[in-house]
Amino acid sequence: MENESQVSSKYAEPLKFSDSEVSIGLTEIASGRHFRIFKVCRNGRWQVLKGLQTDFAADAFWMGVLEKEYDIAKDLDHPNIVRVRGCENNPDVGPCIVMDYVEGRTLAEFLKENPSTEKRRKVVEQLLSAMRYYHALQVVHRDLKPENILITRNGDDVKLIDFGCADTDYHATAKGPAYTEGYAAPEQLAGEPVDCRTDIYAFGVLLPEIFPKRYRRVARRCTQANPNKRYSNAQEVEKGIINTDIDNNDLRIALPTSIIMAEMHHTGNVIVKDNNELWGIVDNKGNTAVSCRWTEISTKNRLRRCLSVKDKNCKWGVYNFERGKMTIPCQWKHLADVWEEGWHDDIVLFAVSDDGEQWCLLDEDGTQLTDCWYDKIQGVSIDLLDDPNFLWADAYTSCQEERIIVCYQGRWGLLDADGKTVLSCAWRDLQLLDLKRYDEKTPVLFQVKNDDGLWGIVDYDGNTIESCQWNKIYCSWQDGRCGIYTKNGNNPTLLFNL
Repeated sequence: MENESQVSSKYAEPLKFSDSEVSIGLTEIASGRHFRIFKVCRNGRWQVLKGLQTDFAADAFWMGVLEKEYDIAKDLDHPNIVRVRGCENNPDVGPCIVMDYVEGRTLAEFLKENPSTEKRRKVVEQLLSAMRYYHALQVVHRDLKPENILITRNGDDVKLIDFGCADTDYHATAKGPAYTEGYAAPEQLAGEPVDCRTDIYAFGVLLPEIFPKRYRRVARRCTQANPNKRYSNAQEVEKGIINTDIDNNDLRIALPTSIIMAEMHHTGNVIVKDNNELWGIVDNKGNTAVSCRWTEISTKNRLRRCLSVKDKNCKWGVYNFERGKMTIPCQWKHLADVWEEGWHDDIVLFAVSDDGEQWCLLDEDGTQLTDCWYDKIQGVSIDLLDDPNFLWADAYTSCQEERIIVCYQGRWGLLDADGKTVLSCAWRDLQLLDLKRYDEKTPVLFQVKNDDGLWGIVDYDGNTIESCQWNKIYCSWQDGRCGIYTKNGNNPTLLFNL
């Protein structure tokens, strides 16, 4: 740890170091400029005591640094971070932090053993897991380097140590530069504010040391001089790593962490492509769940439990991750997820068409919900209003509050999520009024056109709000309020405010 002396002030209320327990075999195992580390046996267990060098034991500033390290580290409880057990006033060490002893070696020493790809992968996975954890607690380590990453002798597990340079948003003291050159981000060297992206930079320096010939693109992005051009968090780094593995068709080194796999599905499954350009699924250990047999997949709904797939006969179906099987066989010319990802987690519906280009509505089990076949199953999602020409899988599909717009023999109507008719197909046109563009608290309304070409308004349940008598109906924001306006001729008329 370098440049600590530029950090200012101590705690207003110093920690009270209690008297130490009875110790056996106190042995100094490491010593630095400001701190020294001892190994000691207590109650049959080895522990580590971290205290100040004798010359700094009475220094208020360095005492404040020790107190801050303890205050941060005592709340960290993660399998890949060394556990802090307390603080005490030891007669031989002075005020010190008590932590678990790790029987292991540094990352640099571990890499000299030429570990396997699997072991290297495990180090990367566990280090990122630890970073995700403490970053979620608003902690920045600020001194990630091989010397602060221990690898256990038993199991080769990561144990991250030394939070002496660490900082948080809620600590007011010891805020100045603290780092090790070679692993420090540019903002650290410049004495500028730091955040989790500072640790991302250090990880980007470490990654080529762990994998000299892999993940160069990931490492380059981690070590961008501008923090805004780096990955914003450890989860994004994990995603970059697994995407690299998938692009290289190297599933043996795909990280099996639940956070990454949530990008595909929360069960931990990963969508993969083989050298024949066919898609399949592997589990989080790299075992084949579904052999590569699909020519195309739709990733629109990959965060949810269903995946749309196309077979070699150009027919679409649905694979259900949670059930581990096809719930809709590949027999449909077109298939579209009615609700885009993020709209509904509990309701999954699909619009499918046969060879005659007629559409019906299926649930995720393949049960047909509609009695008739429609010319179109069409809708306008609030989120897609900026792109009214958005098309998806040859059907213009989506919803608003479990309502689906359909067309039968050139006439438009509304269905609910069970496929039941809410508004019969009797209208020449039907459109969602884009009220929520102006105010998310406004009601759900639709405008409908009759055979005379005049527009009216119906509500969510198909009830008439305004009879068909207008050449045009539109929404506008004026005088701080959202209103529905009409036109007969060139003169707009305020119908009502919302």
